[in-house]
Amino acid sequence: MKLILLAAGKGSRIFRNIKTNKCLIKIFGETLIKNIIKFSNRYIQRIFCVVGFNKNEIKKTLKNYKIDYVYNKYFDSTDMLYSTYLGLKKINNDDIVIFYTDTFYEKKFITKICKIKSKNIVVPVSSVWEKMWKIRKKKIKTDAEDIIIDQKNNIIKIGKKITSRYPKFQYMGVIFIPKKKLPNIKKFMRFCLNKYKKMHLTNFINFLIEKKIKVKALKNSNNWYEFDDYNDLKNFRKKYEKIDNFNL
Repeated sequence: MKLILLAAGKGSRIFRNIKTNKCLIKIFGETLIKNIIKFSNRYIQRIFCVVGFNKNEIKKTLKNYKIDYVYNKYFDSTDMLYSTYLGLKKINNDDIVIFYTDTFYEKKFITKICKIKSKNIVVPVSSVWEKMWKIRKKKIKTDAEDIIIDQKNNIIKIGKKITSRYPKFQYMGVIFIPKKKLPNIKKFMRFCLNKYKKMHLTNFINFLIEKKIKVKALKNSNNWYEFDDYNDLKNFRKKYEKIDNFNL
């Protein structure tokens, strides 16, 4: 399995407070990006890191790891989909797991994802996401996304705004792509990138579903936490002063 880390963006909403990339935020003494690498390294054959803003600082932080860097020179005008496509172009015949790097994940979640064996695209979803939103103090309807999953764990819809009832699950910033699906995924990514200047990955997943490509949900109750702005960071550190409190 190959690992793609998405770390090209500046994170403008939080940068003015932390003066560095979001993936270099330290939680429990470790950067977010190194936390992912540290707990996935034994299961992964090769790591690709898509960088853009402040790329040299990321490389310096990860100097002790063997990593293939992919440069997104359009990091300030593109979205996650373009960075993902740049990473996928480097891989031809292997299973792939993609991680956002602005998020803190539990060790057991990371190792679980790196052991996925499936012929379908798999998207981990959280069943405890409302607890995280309460800590972040975010308004659910304006910050979270809707997701609908059927009884066979097929994702029916994802990436839309919540209009009425709260969804039972939430996207966690991770995607598994099996090698047999890779050619089609690249083709559809090229199509979407040609049609849209920017596109969120959840919208792309929804596009695949509309094209009748099966996407499976991996339901789990592992803790995770996304850092969008400085309040997210302050609220996390206030709640979880010690690593034990996060139930790692």
